[in-house]
Amino acid sequence: MGGGTGTAMGRASGEKRVELEFKQMADYRQELRNYYMATARYMDIQKIDEGVSRLTDPLDNAINEKCSRIKKTFLELMDEYTASYYIINSHTGAPRFFRGTLLP
Repeated sequence: MGGGTGTAMGRASGEKRVELEFKQMADYRQELRNYYMATARYMDIQKIDEGVSRLTDPLDNAINEKCSRIKKTFLELMDEYTASYYIINSHTGAPRFFRGTLLP
């Protein structure tokens, strides 16, 4: 997710590692909407907009619900060590971050 206050570090393969604090998600609303539009082509645009609004609203718990579901799925598919590279997490008491790899 480019620009803004998130940080991205280039990798040899052209991928980017991203750290984005959840409370900054609203800064990336349009970019997130673009990803949804590209991957959910048959989904109603209004539903996409509602979903993105919920994910980027710091007062809505939707992002935490999605993170829990993602973590559960990864842990069902692989061991905890391997899953730790893919799940969204935080340190106790620290702000929650999205850490992931974006392809060019």
